[in-house]
Amino acid sequence: MPIGPGATAYLTGVGGRSGLDFVSPVLFRRQQDNHIVVINTFAMGNASDLAGRSIDTLTLFDILEVPVQTVVWGKSLGALNVFEATLTLNGQVAWYYQYKMGSVTLPEGQTPQIRLPLDELKRKIKTLQ
Repeated sequence: MPIGPGATAYLTGVGGRSGLDFVSPVLFRRQQDNHIVVINTFAMGNASDLAGRSIDTLTLFDILEVPVQTVVWGKSLGALNVFEATLTLNGQVAWYYQYKMGSVTLPEGQTPQIRLPLDELKRKIKTLQ
């Protein structure tokens, strides 16, 4: 179920721009220190231009652009401290990235977009070849 505009993550680079569809629901976990963890899931759709291509195709992408989906609770969030992403390929974790941001104030009424470099994923894929 799409949330609305901006609910798609993108792989971008010389390979073009390939979308990863948002998968509902958004999950929330409350921490003891009154922080919450927001969990979004994005997946390659069946109609993706990457479907059926080899994993080394991912080395053509430099950036993963991820929107932070918070549904109606987004208005209650004031800042983003840490952003983590995990990329799973064929059921196995292929890449993990942690982006410590300090405390970035979230723009009211806008979906924050996080851009993550894929250098480590590219290195890992090249070692598998």
